[in-house]
Amino acid sequence: MEQYFCESFIWYISGLVCLLSPNAESLKLLHGQSLVFPHVIHSRSDNDSKTLKITKTLTLNLEKSSVLDKELLLRTYEGPLMRHTYIDGEMLEEDLYHDAQNFASVMVSEENGLKVEGVLGPKLRIKPWVGEEGAVGKNFPHIVYEIQDDTLHESQGGAWDKMAMHFTPRESYPTRRC
Repeated sequence: MEQYFCESFIWYISGLVCLLSPNAESLKLLHGQSLVFPHVIHSRSDNDSKTLKITKTLTLNLEKSSVLDKELLLRTYEGPLMRHTYIDGEMLEEDLYHDAQNFASVMVSEENGLKVEGVLGPKLRIKPWVGEEGAVGKNFPHIVYEIQDDTLHESQGGAWDKMAMHFTPRESYPTRRC
């Protein structure tokens, strides 16, 4: 409980410092984290591109991403019953953008203020700060943070091996010719 209070207090003070100095573009926080106020520099509706400034040294030239089909099948299980739900793929990727040069892929929403969440490169991530009450106008604070290594596979231990046992090679069936 004490650790939670200390972390919350540090976030609160960090946010106040940023708010009191609106010219400060970013503020260094703990453990490789920075508090930033990203903003759109340029936006073109004809080709759905945006230029998004994250920090003084990081500007993304974003292009619209398209990775899903028009209709996406989501299969879930409720006990032994399989349930199929069809989701509008175009709606899911409505706010999805990428910058191939920086290896960035982000969701950008400008509804009720700019909010950015995603990958800024091989080791950087961005997400809106939970304490959104620190917004300056419609410019929300965001946290840019580093990730060390891809430890997902290591932390799962033998779970990946167990999952691999459920996959079987696809059998080839003879095809009919008309």
